[in-house]
Amino acid sequence: MSWMKEDMLEVTRNLKLSGTVEGDAKHTLTMFYSHPTVIDSSGWVTTNSNGATTLAESAANKHVKFAIGGLKEGDIITKYRLLGGTTIGTATNTCAIVSGLYNVTKSAGAALVATSVGNTTTLTAASTTAIDLEADVTDTTVADDYQYFVLVKGTTMAGASAAITGVEVDIDRIV
Repeated sequence: MSWMKEDMLEVTRNLKLSGTVEGDAKHTLTMFYSHPTVIDSSGWVTTNSNGATTLAESAANKHVKFAIGGLKEGDIITKYRLLGGTTIGTATNTCAIVSGLYNVTKSAGAALVATSVGNTTTLTAASTTAIDLEADVTDTTVADDYQYFVLVKGTTMAGASAAITGVEVDIDRIV
């Protein structure tokens, strides 16, 4: 261990700074979300014993929402990933998964409007496959009074099902 200390001291002794350093320092975080809210009355099941949210076979246009919490005003959302898998019984069965990043804010009226702030990702599977959908976001800066979520819509045919294990969100945070 003494040789490591010696090398570190040598580098420190040779380090010289001059001039003015400007700008913000940022820290890139990946945040994980695995507790969704089922939007439609049937289709997605969140009580799966393996921790996944599953969509049964023969379900059409069923939605589940992953709320994105722990954000601070000024954070920059750069991308998100939807993770999971599909099970396809035969080659004639398919499963379609579509996801998008949205924000919503308070409103004086009863109707709140969710606005798409991220690219939508789509998977159409005709065979059993892992879901790893990544979408780049146009550097969405988190604003005060806004809530963010990833909305997932799934459609399965007979003999096909899907399971979502969660959402990962990459964030740049000014430190």
